[in-house]
Amino acid sequence: MSYLRFPDFLVIGAMKAGTTTLYRDLLTNAHVFMPDTKETDELTHDDVLTDRGRVQFAKHFERARADQICGEASTSSSKLPDFPGVPERALEIIGPDLKIIYLVREPVARAVSHHHHDYCFRLKPANFEQSLSSYRDLIQYSQYHMQIRAWLAHFDLNQIMVIPFEEYTKSRRDTISAVSQFLGIPAQPEAIEQERVFNDTTKDKRIAVGTWARLAKNPIYRNLIRPWLPLELKDKLRNAMLPNYPDKQVPTIESVERIIEAVAGDAEELRVLLGRDQPFWDFDSVLSRYTDENAKARA
Repeated sequence: MSYLRFPDFLVIGAMKAGTTTLYRDLLTNAHVFMPDTKETDELTHDDVLTDRGRVQFAKHFERARADQICGEASTSSSKLPDFPGVPERALEIIGPDLKIIYLVREPVARAVSHHHHDYCFRLKPANFEQSLSSYRDLIQYSQYHMQIRAWLAHFDLNQIMVIPFEEYTKSRRDTISAVSQFLGIPAQPEAIEQERVFNDTTKDKRIAVGTWARLAKNPIYRNLIRPWLPLELKDKLRNAMLPNYPDKQVPTIESVERIIEAVAGDAEELRVLLGRDQPFWDFDSVLSRYTDENAKARA
């Protein structure tokens, strides 16, 4: 088998924690190559360990220049227990020098955004409380220490960069400079459009059905046309075809308390693991904020 190129780093998630914006920000750096397909999901199944699977994975990076490092961003890489074995496959395919970036977000906000995303794709019921009772992923994907522990079984902690969503969105250029240092490449933060947020479902209320869904699934478009379209043109094409959709729901106080109770211990374990003096999130403030939002919704 001829030389196959694989990613030097992975953005492993979390879902609805800014991975699309980070993907776009990293693409502004001339020293970085990432596939046009943001989430290849190649490492989620054992087929990638076969000769055919390795070749298919490597095809995503065949257009990278020799002076670029390669990255890939699939949130399925931090979706235990639904997609087990990703760190093991990454170690076998990519090797022990892999660098890993993990974005984490205040768990209630992440769960609400996750539900809205899945509802728009008709994967979950419209009612948030019903979904929270029926689908464990809304909480489990927010248990970040549990997710990262699977990676620490195969990679050292100094190979993993954890980025809080709230800090990233507050100062994207500073965060990207830190990411560039972590990856060992020159930083180019001036290229980042700080006011532009990608995949913001609070503003882009869409559902992937109808004309866009048919085009996005068409193999001719996916394999022959999309790889050669500039990102800006793909954005315009998608937005022109997607209809509007309702706003996110405000979860009940009972749901907020349920999520906080389920993730508080995990969040503390993550804080200790990373040696942070302060918690990632003030859950009392989170509860207070949603109390205010519920009061406004009833007014």
